[in-house]
Amino acid sequence: MPAPIEPIADLGLINSALKILCREAGIERDRREVLQVATLLMSLWKQGVRDQKTIVELARNTLAEAASLRRNA
Repeated sequence: MPAPIEPIADLGLINSALKILCREAGIERDRREVLQVATLLMSLWKQGVRDQKTIVELARNTLAEAASLRRNA
């Protein structure tokens, strides 16, 4: 039995969400931070999140939690 085929990521949706989140967080030139946000978005996509509003909300919450943990560390 062949392995299930993973759907190809909708790069337009991912890129749009990336732009929204980077603009909100003031990320402009920090490649590491942009890559972290993009990786998070791809992870959410792989988990089955296909709606732009939902993927942005989930990523926003995850990023806020991570920032809170860094501040409290």
